[in-house]
Amino acid sequence: MRIVLSLFLGGFGFLFGGVVTTSLVVLLLIGVGLSGDPRGGETTFKIAWSVVVFGIGPFATLVLPMALGSRRVKPEALTLAIVVALASYGFAVWELAPMLSAGNDCMVGVTWPVTSVAGCD
Repeated sequence: MRIVLSLFLGGFGFLFGGVVTTSLVVLLLIGVGLSGDPRGGETTFKIAWSVVVFGIGPFATLVLPMALGSRRVKPEALTLAIVVALASYGFAVWELAPMLSAGNDCMVGVTWPVTSVAGCD
């Protein structure tokens, strides 16, 4: 039963981290615009993008199992839930990065924009 609860909490953590990351990425894209040139400065954009996807996403993924399971499961089961959540998030980002970055000229996605294309600095 504890393993099932751990997997359940880990799955919800993964989904929560994805929702938080997607929301912040959408806000970032709205903020810098998608009119061919992600303004806000190349370095600022790259740092903000990386922080959201590779910093805030895993943090949100980690927080939900801890918040939901801290009083319901033993530390071993909670650790399993966190490992499942973070592994799922990491695998999803690794698998989706090329696909999410290939939809436009500037390669705006989970990877940094391609700066060799004119207007994508």
